[in-house]
Amino acid sequence: MKRRIIEKLLVAIIFALFFIVAVLGVQKFNDFTRERLYGEATSQLEELTHQVVEQLQIRLDFQWDRLDQLNSLQKSSRDITEKDMARFLETQSKYQSTQKENLEFIAIDDSGYYYTPDGQQGIWTGSESLTYDGKRQNFLLTDWNTGVNQMAFVVPAKCKLSVDGTLITHYALIRPIEEISGYFRNSAFQNQNTTYVCTKQLILMFGDNLNEVTAFHGRNLRHFLQDLTYLHIPNMETLLETQARSRFVCTDILLKDQKYYLCMSTIDNTDWLLTFLVPGNVVATSTQNMVAYLLRLFVFALVGFGLLLMIVCLALAQVSKKASIVALKSANEAALNEANQKLAEASRAKSDFLANMSHDIRTPMNAI
Repeated sequence: MKRRIIEKLLVAIIFALFFIVAVLGVQKFNDFTRERLYGEATSQLEELTHQVVEQLQIRLDFQWDRLDQLNSLQKSSRDITEKDMARFLETQSKYQSTQKENLEFIAIDDSGYYYTPDGQQGIWTGSESLTYDGKRQNFLLTDWNTGVNQMAFVVPAKCKLSVDGTLITHYALIRPIEEISGYFRNSAFQNQNTTYVCTKQLILMFGDNLNEVTAFHGRNLRHFLQDLTYLHIPNMETLLETQARSRFVCTDILLKDQKYYLCMSTIDNTDWLLTFLVPGNVVATSTQNMVAYLLRLFVFALVGFGLLLMIVCLALAQVSKKASIVALKSANEAALNEANQKLAEASRAKSDFLANMSHDIRTPMNAI
């Protein structure tokens, strides 16, 4: 009885250990594959984001070429009239425009006023962002009159040109940011990536808002980033610090209980910050399929091993049971043989006693 209890206890211990090892194994395997998948996904996203940025950079360089062409036409320092400047800007706008693009060139003086083909206007929206270190600038701004978000390409004037005695310090090419929205799509993401373009102060200037999950309303992208759940980094501050240090950052997040990858990248010589949100199920799909296959294979192997262990335990239990029966039968036979032997000995003792008594009685009787 005690032996059967011990055997059952050992079987229970074996299955308990197997269950613990299986759970730990699945957890470790899941952690390993998740980290490998994360590394593969972020590496792929970094490469694809750089491709998007490079294509966009080529487009932006073309705008600089247009502005440099305009700037090079002013070859001498002189004083012109407001009408002459308006005529010059109108001529260049018509000359460099195409059927699909209407260019808008402006000139900015040292007081912040700007000139268009219609003459002198008021203070330019981006005048506070201008620098006077001789470097070109590219930043995002919102037109005060129309509310349209624009890209401003600004270069310092090559020569000291004056308009009615006021020095012209910069020329600028203004383009609506919507015109380059097509460059934010990427077929590798199955065109499901959502793009936000903001200033380095995280003021949103463009967002395509492809679906309700990633739809963002308002202008302050910081509030949006604060509400995200970060899976591999502590918080938004770490995200922004990493981006500022390496110019690119990518991590996985939870947005409304759905997994996304968040990528942020800057563009050379711009005040831009590109932010991509890509659904987790369209990134590294081949790796995801391989991981899912390996996980199923691992689970099947554990189940198969568990069934094999169960069969072995049942077989051992049967062998143990048969051994117990044989041992019990042998013990019973030994006890029966011992009892038979004792019975035979008792029978012989009885026969000897009766024989002796018969002799002892018969001898005196014969004498009588």
